[in-house]
Amino acid sequence: MDNAKLRDFIAQKVDPEQAQQYRADIDKARKVSVDNADKGMVMKKETMSADAQSTQRTISTVVIIVIVIVILVIVAVLVRRRRKTNSLNQENWKQQ
Repeated sequence: MDNAKLRDFIAQKVDPEQAQQYRADIDKARKVSVDNADKGMVMKKETMSADAQSTQRTISTVVIIVIVIVILVIVAVLVRRRRKTNSLNQENWKQQ
């Protein structure tokens, strides 16, 4: 990062000999970082593949749909039994 104002401020707050040494050290550090920029290594970016995410999402969706269908079938069976027993009870009551 280049913060010239901060470097100048620091150099002004110390005696001239230290300011000269400070500026020399900063220049040296900045030159080394520029020289090493060419030798930098780029790391490989690791991400989850879109296929793995979509597969997981598809599996989750299928499981939820199956559970909902099973619940609907159970409710339908229970409602049908209840209606059947209620209609039989009403017929028996009418006959008495």
